[in-house]
Amino acid sequence: MSKLEKIRAQIAQLSDEIKAVENARPPLDDQIRAVRDYLAALCAPVDALIERCADVLTYGTSPNSIDDIPPVRLAHHAFAAGVAALGVEHLVACAVERASAADGGALRMTDEEKTERLQALRRQRYALEIEEEATRGKEPRRPGVSGGVLLGLSVDEAERRGMI
Repeated sequence: MSKLEKIRAQIAQLSDEIKAVENARPPLDDQIRAVRDYLAALCAPVDALIERCADVLTYGTSPNSIDDIPPVRLAHHAFAAGVAALGVEHLVACAVERASAADGGALRMTDEEKTERLQALRRQRYALEIEEEATRGKEPRRPGVSGGVLLGLSVDEAERRGMI
């Protein structure tokens, strides 16, 4: 394998890694927290209903106050009651189990990690493209080479100009 072929193979490998990082999913803990918050919010009508019932029992108010729920909201309250009955943590655990089975070991990164990793990978690829251009001689130029390389810009200058 020639030096040019090795460089191009490294560029292809970095390009694949860049795509993988770009498609990285958020960390599972962040997603679990979002699901937990969502399910807890769904249970809010049940909490309000329990408070109304507690008021009836505590203060002897009329049970008719429970009937204040508008009929159009009954399905939402019924769904909320189902979620509350199953329990938020139980539902989260079931979702995590299913997601783990389907996840396939997907790459997960925070936005900050993605940004940092992408910057490093793109800088590496750009440096290899500079080397590729210096090495290629009369070989045809690889499609997709960075414009900054064609202009003879250094890695830092191309990054400063937003070309990496």
